[in-house]
This record gives sequence, structure tokens and C-alpha cells, in this order.
Amino acid sequence: MRKNKSVIFLAAAFVVYSLVLLLSKTASAQSDRMRFILFYGSSLICLAVYAVLWQWALKDIPLNLAYPLKAVTLIISMIFGVIFFHEVITLPMIIGTVCIIAGVFFIGGAQ
Repeated sequence: MRKNKSVIFLAAAFVVYSLVLLLSKTASAQSDRMRFILFYGSSLICLAVYAVLWQWALKDIPLNLAYPLKAVTLIISMIFGVIFFHEVITLPMIIGTVCIIAGVFFIGGAQ
């Protein structure tokens, strides 16, 4: 049961980390200082939440397993980009993401 909670914390941490990227990108597009501070401040709060969730997850999940799974945030961020910014996922983006994920798993699995 405790390991299941840790898996949920890990998944939540990845989603929250992807939100940080979304909020930061939104903040960078703001011309109004107060809106910039609102979005950037929200991203900092999300980073704090991410840090807590990550630590809770690492209580029961080994780092050499959890860290390679963090590459999933790339996929979540691409999906957020399509949904919120109407970005187009191109073949080079897919190839780059696959290369990064493969590299993370290769290095993470080598230890």
C-alpha cells in the first residue's frame, strides 16, 4: 500500500513539474508586470510542491528507477504545449524526445 502511494506521489510530481514549465512559458509571454509575477510566482510554488512530492516518492522508490521515469515530463510538456499554446508536434521534436528518453534510460540503467 505504501509503495502505491509513492507511485502516485511520483506521477503527481511529474505532472506538477510539467505545470512549472507551462506556467513559466506563460509568464514569459506576459507584457504586464503583475501578470508576469502571478504566473512566475505560481511556477515557483509549483516547484516547491514538486520538491515535496519528489521526496515523498523517493522514500519507497529507488532513485535509479524514479529518475529515468522523470523523462515522462517531456511528453507531458509537449501535450500541454499542444493544448494550451496550440503548438504543433514536429518530427524533429519527436526524434529529440525519443533520443533524450533513450539516453536517460541508458544512463540510468547503467548504474
